[in-house]
Amino acid sequence: MTLLHRRTILLVASMAAAGACSSDLRSPLAPSQSPAATDFQLTDDIGDVSVQAANQWTQLASLPFARAYTVSAAFNGRLYTIGGSDLNAIYNTVTEYNPGTNTWTTKAPMPKKLNSQLGATVIGSIVYVPGGWNGTSYMNDLLLYDPVANSWSSGPPMPIPGACGGSAAISGILYVAIGCDFSGVTAKLLSFDPATKQWTPLPSAPGSHSAGTVVAANGKLYWDNGSTGTGTDVYDPVANSWSPAPTHITKRISAASATLDGVVLTAGGYTIGTVVNTTEYLDEKGAKWLPRANMVAATGAASSAVLNGEWYVVGGNGPGSLNTIATVQKYTPGDLWLTANSMATPRGHLTATTVGTSVYAIGGRVPSNVSGLTTNEVYSSASGTWQTKSPLPAGRWGAASAAVGGRVFVIGGFSGDSLTTATNTVYAYTPATDTWTVRASAPTPIGFASAAVIGGKIFVQLGTDGTTFDGKKVYRYDPAADAWSVIQDSPGAHSQGVSVGVAQYFASIGGGGSGSAGKAVDGFNINQQNWLSSTPAPVALVGASGGAIGTRIYIAFGSQSGTYTAATNVFDGVTKLWSSRGAAPEALAFAAAAVTNGELLTVGGFRQNATATGVARRYVP
Repeated sequence: MTLLHRRTILLVASMAAAGACSSDLRSPLAPSQSPAATDFQLTDDIGDVSVQAANQWTQLASLPFARAYTVSAAFNGRLYTIGGSDLNAIYNTVTEYNPGTNTWTTKAPMPKKLNSQLGATVIGSIVYVPGGWNGTSYMNDLLLYDPVANSWSSGPPMPIPGACGGSAAISGILYVAIGCDFSGVTAKLLSFDPATKQWTPLPSAPGSHSAGTVVAANGKLYWDNGSTGTGTDVYDPVANSWSPAPTHITKRISAASATLDGVVLTAGGYTIGTVVNTTEYLDEKGAKWLPRANMVAATGAASSAVLNGEWYVVGGNGPGSLNTIATVQKYTPGDLWLTANSMATPRGHLTATTVGTSVYAIGGRVPSNVSGLTTNEVYSSASGTWQTKSPLPAGRWGAASAAVGGRVFVIGGFSGDSLTTATNTVYAYTPATDTWTVRASAPTPIGFASAAVIGGKIFVQLGTDGTTFDGKKVYRYDPAADAWSVIQDSPGAHSQGVSVGVAQYFASIGGGGSGSAGKAVDGFNINQQNWLSSTPAPVALVGASGGAIGTRIYIAFGSQSGTYTAATNVFDGVTKLWSSRGAAPEALAFAAAAVTNGELLTVGGFRQNATATGVARRYVP
């Protein structure tokens, strides 16, 4: 899943937890040392990458006039806002927004003047608008709008009238949730089949849901509790039953909600007598709501729809006593932490790398066992599932890995609990045959290293050579020739740091080691054959996880002076600036990470309480 609809280069980065210092490799292959240049910087057009801002709200052209309690729908690249009211009147107005020109035009009006309709849902080429309030009565109409013909018609009326809810489509069926009717506050659910034109009553939600928002995600219907609390009830059409979802961070009613590629978001609404501008999203597998960027303007009783992968929130009531507004806001998604399915084997100090759209998580250890694991699990980014594959020939932890030519190379690592157990063995895994082979050994034992691919070669930043820490030593492996060479030492030590390949640079970020503050950002230019340094990281982290997406390097988790963190920091290779992003659901260190489908997948790691986890998380930039 990619929430940012933009062109992206997937620059695969692997990281194996590391820790380091320095000593020269006394080898005839070792080049002469030279001082590092400064100003490691990427251009903004490498690989024709356009980096787009994410997790931000922007304000667009306002509605032609202010309205609240409207409904909105998106169809064929246009946004339609229907009905609504202000302090003076209820309207049947229909307006169309063109994102290309940032302009609104008026379309054919509704047959009736309504507000608080039960959503506007697109099925096929028709917008379905059920129910609503006409100023004196709840309605049971099903109004149908054809955006192509710009015309209205009526469908079979609902069995019962109602408003204060919403609707959504699942598998071509319209689900209508009624939060209020002539009986008062309610939680009734109906379905309508456009093929048979039949309405079906369904089980009511467990609680009352007046003014709770309604969205569909992942084949289920999500209905916020609205005026009764912070909770959400979830209806499963297959089981024909309801279950609870996590509670919101902030209690709110008459909010706006949407689903972006399976992620449920809520913004604005009323809380404790006022309107808010806060945004939350639901990490479903993580069972919690997490905060997002605040809206430009606080609003309640607004309508919303998703258009071209972005979320539009239209009109509503602003701060003040029923202060109806015409403000239109757009949310560009991103900076999301989503919990994926977990690995079968919890572990830290593992290594991970990407082949195609699959991520291989290999080796590692658990705190109670000093021996390395042989575990080899593969994650499919298409299905979100894990499979166990042929095990590593020997147990390893603290190894490095990278993929070239459809094969995974696992380099070095420890077999036991001391530096002297570091190995120089290189194993190659071929996914097509699920087999391992032994390749040429590294020049020295390698542990606590990180690796990345540039120009078909694997660059390895050491942590230790098995006798002393040497976080500046760097080797290069040519898989085609099955041969090793030594390049210049990096300016800073990067033991247990993160290495990525981006443009013409092998970049090493953070980590520990003597003479290093753990914040260094160094890049080896394979064309110039020299090192360049850039803006140091904001914090010193050891055992972090990371990867490169486009011209940005994303760093998550890690240990700062022994304290594990959930922080996410981003280095922009164009501006050379660091920024802080949304925190992960929990603090970890010594996890592994790889880039797949424009996202950073982190796997495993250790918690502060010295337990290992098998959790996998997707970070969507």
